[in-house]
Amino acid sequence: NPTFMESILKDVSVPPPISQHSAWADENMGFRVFSAMEQGSSHPFHFHEAAWLGQVSGARLWYILPPGTSKKVVGAKVNGCDYFTGAAALPSGAKACIQRS
Repeated sequence: NPTFMESILKDVSVPPPISQHSAWADENMGFRVFSAMEQGSSHPFHFHEAAWLGQVSGARLWYILPPGTSKKVVGAKVNGCDYFTGAAALPSGAKACIQRS
């Protein structure tokens, strides 16, 4: 929603050194996303170019895969919480990282 994004941009900025990285030289590159999720929800593994995500509150558990990992290695869509609880096996090469605010 462009109107919503414009309304929050006055309160949001990409901090240095991220904003100084060459990947951010073109401010029209890519797109902006606002994400609000409840505890226990997740996104399945997905692929995209470089991204920067700020954390306002709480903690987030990320599972990351090495660059070039095939979608075949990832397999079916799985709720990330199932990896955490052991209900699903992580794809080969996956690593976990916790982001805290």
